[in-house]
Amino acid sequence: MIKPLRGYCLIESIDEEEKTVTGLIVPDQAKDKKGKGKVIAIGLPPYLDSGMELKWEIKENDIVYFKRWGGEEVQDEDKKYLLVKFGDVIGLWQK
Repeated sequence: MIKPLRGYCLIESIDEEEKTVTGLIVPDQAKDKKGKGKVIAIGLPPYLDSGMELKWEIKENDIVYFKRWGGEEVQDEDKKYLLVKFGDVIGLWQK
């Protein structure tokens, strides 16, 4: 298992097929580039320039939105994950 370093979290991407009102499937190139995924692991919180440690607002198994181009793709055995910076996580999915 991959353990994220300080300021990063490990996310398993959730790909959702997007359709228009008329039923056409929107290709990846035309989609809004935000990602959705499940938090698998969390590194230690990052520090501010002042030295103060930030607090994570997410926890393992949360579903989050993140900047699509913000993550670094990594692979562990046959599964692909994203290592995403703290600042690139932009929302928490709430049911």
